[in-house]
Amino acid sequence: MDLSPSRYDVAELREMAGVQLGGRPAEEPDRRRVPPVSEADILQGPAEQPYLERLPVSADAVATILDWLDYLVGRAGASETLWVLGYYRDLNWYTETVEHELRRYLSGLESQADAASGSLTATDHKVSLGYVTRLSTH
Repeated sequence: MDLSPSRYDVAELREMAGVQLGGRPAEEPDRRRVPPVSEADILQGPAEQPYLERLPVSADAVATILDWLDYLVGRAGASETLWVLGYYRDLNWYTETVEHELRRYLSGLESQADAASGSLTATDHKVSLGYVTRLSTH
């Protein structure tokens, strides 16, 4: 399974985000919660790796970070989320500094985490890339 962000189809990412061309909502949104990624986020995101060199500090960005981590924990549990944060850094989606900051945010969520456990799917990784893209445009 290739998880290289450069190989993702922009149309597929738009579909996952529930957005049609022009930023209009898709007629049938995805069955599960998806990140608030717009067409502009995807098209204007950085082209070079790492995609995210530092986390933005705006209230909107913090809400996006918490939503993303909550999504991951809800899909696979806290321990798998910890592992995947390192995996995304290894893929050069973001820097080591960003990983450490994300782990700090995650530690605040772990006390509220449910007992979800499992593996993330390729779709989950694409959703994560959508969050990284969104954060890179803040």
